[in-house]
Amino acid sequence: MSGPSAPTRTGEPNRLSPSETSWVTSGFNVSDINGSLTNADTLPIIWSVACVNGRFDRSGGDCFGEAWLKKPGGGAVSFEGATTNESWVPPCDAQRGIVDSLREETAFTTGGQHVNGKLYCMDINGDSNGSEGTRFMEQSTLFGVPTLWPRTLEARSPDEPQDFTSGGGIATLTVEVDGAPLAKAGAAIVSFYNEAGGINVVGSGLIDGNGVVTAAISGDPTHCHIHGQNLIPTSFELAARPEGRVSLDGSGYACGAAVTVRVSDSNVPGSSPGTVDSTTVELAAGGATHTVTLTETAAERSIYEGTATLGVDLAVAHGDLLVATYIDVDDGASHFNVPRTAEAVIDCAGPAISAVQAVATESSVTFSFTTDEPGTTTVVYGTSTPPSVFVVDDGLTTDHEITVSGVDPCTTVFFEVRSTDALGNVGVDTNGGGYYSVETAGWGAFFTETFDSDPGWAIDNGNEPPADGWGFGQPTGQGQDSYGGPDPTSGATGDNVYGVNLNGDIPANLSDNELKLTTPVIDLSMATSAQLRFQRWLGVERDTYDNARIRLSTDGGATWSTVWENGSDTIDESAWSEQVVALPSAALGSNQVQIQWTYGSTDGSWNYCGWNIDDVVVEGAMPCGGLPMIFTDGFEAGDCGGWTEMVD
Repeated sequence: MSGPSAPTRTGEPNRLSPSETSWVTSGFNVSDINGSLTNADTLPIIWSVACVNGRFDRSGGDCFGEAWLKKPGGGAVSFEGATTNESWVPPCDAQRGIVDSLREETAFTTGGQHVNGKLYCMDINGDSNGSEGTRFMEQSTLFGVPTLWPRTLEARSPDEPQDFTSGGGIATLTVEVDGAPLAKAGAAIVSFYNEAGGINVVGSGLIDGNGVVTAAISGDPTHCHIHGQNLIPTSFELAARPEGRVSLDGSGYACGAAVTVRVSDSNVPGSSPGTVDSTTVELAAGGATHTVTLTETAAERSIYEGTATLGVDLAVAHGDLLVATYIDVDDGASHFNVPRTAEAVIDCAGPAISAVQAVATESSVTFSFTTDEPGTTTVVYGTSTPPSVFVVDDGLTTDHEITVSGVDPCTTVFFEVRSTDALGNVGVDTNGGGYYSVETAGWGAFFTETFDSDPGWAIDNGNEPPADGWGFGQPTGQGQDSYGGPDPTSGATGDNVYGVNLNGDIPANLSDNELKLTTPVIDLSMATSAQLRFQRWLGVERDTYDNARIRLSTDGGATWSTVWENGSDTIDESAWSEQVVALPSAALGSNQVQIQWTYGSTDGSWNYCGWNIDDVVVEGAMPCGGLPMIFTDGFEAGDCGGWTEMVD
């Protein structure tokens, strides 16, 4: 299907008439939106399976998607459409992913649903370069605010939060609706703010599966705003109440950590308006106790805060339960001297490390290990002991993996691993002080051809005359009948190449893979990875019309699989370029590998210059000692006889 700005191809039917300004099947268009649509505030969310409805860079006015969003007093709140021509089925697959997001409640915003649809499409239609899944990912555009929360039921107001706590840079509360927690992870967002000189947002966060938000804050919040799935956006004042509350600034502490204790209570005995007051909390752990004095954060704020240092103010040990107890003298409901408590675990041990592994290529090492609790990933490595080069990933996980690149082939790498948990406790594994080790693989060329002379590769030109198919020699810079550039006038290095029609363009109306050029058998029996590297000068129309491929056989030519092919974009090269194609694992260990360049099928018009290739190398990793180095001379014997010139 040609694009909306592409020239008409003579003799080809117009299989579809894409529209940038309408739905072709119904005829509903931009003029109808602007002139006839009267949906007021009943605003839909639209996912459009249609070509170029979202082409926002069009000349001559708004595209269909833009018109829906810009309609005064109506239109739509969100529109998903393609910026280019798209296939029929992949967008339908994406819509299935969007519907699943709504049905299974895995995404609550239009942006999240849009992304889930794209990912679902890629799962079905592929995520490689040129696949239908990747193509849809690139084509599909969401118009509107991606943080919009679509309503699937009649909206309700959230309840006033009853368990707000803050301290140590963290604020928490539970979002409830009709007296029950909103127990859907990600279904609501809570923003914390104060009104000191205006609205100052100090933090925000999504709720977890229990309806609880835990948000990092940069100041003291006095209000919150709750918004989410099927919720009426509502703000609340976070005032202290007669019923006292106590909280700790963490759920766990290392043995030497500072602990911040916070109390919210609007009727602390002895407190006075206009003054900064105080109260006390008792900390206990492992039979030891310590009384912490808390000071009001500001006059008439009724929120109190104090700190203690574990190991100094209170003796603790790994595994202890830390309990903060506040005596609520009067809870305002005729209950007196009510103990209010908060708890945390004392954790003084670093993550326990296990399953340490290292996998090496010729130039990199991937280190991995597991821990019994989330922690950072640190590898200390080097070519001698003790290793001294650090590489760190600060993300917290139990499954650790990190890759180091730029390591020399056939090199022994020594290493240790470390992990630091959220409390700062460090776990270290040095393999009992002996350090772990791994050896990188070797790297070499299994096959090389420079085309200085005709290597006599196998050519099969099907029904085409030899001059129109694959040939060896010096290209003449001809071709370019009406589309694309000409052939080169020489190889990338030297004069000669293998090319399709060295004196012009490729033939029209070729059958599938009709023109074939095949290497001799290549031995990859010692390879642990392999790649094809070559110089290319290629002209080929996009794959709807013409096809160029590189194919691989691992059984001496009995069967073939495609390892590269042109995609949806026309390739029209005017210079040599180095290409690298990774060979699949099926080729490794085989001594009957062959590589084949093909051309075809082609349509009846718009002929391009086709393949020109030079300097072909098949190379890869292998066990050290597998193949001899291309050149070595350590001069240990003092014999320079292999050199062409000696300089005294």
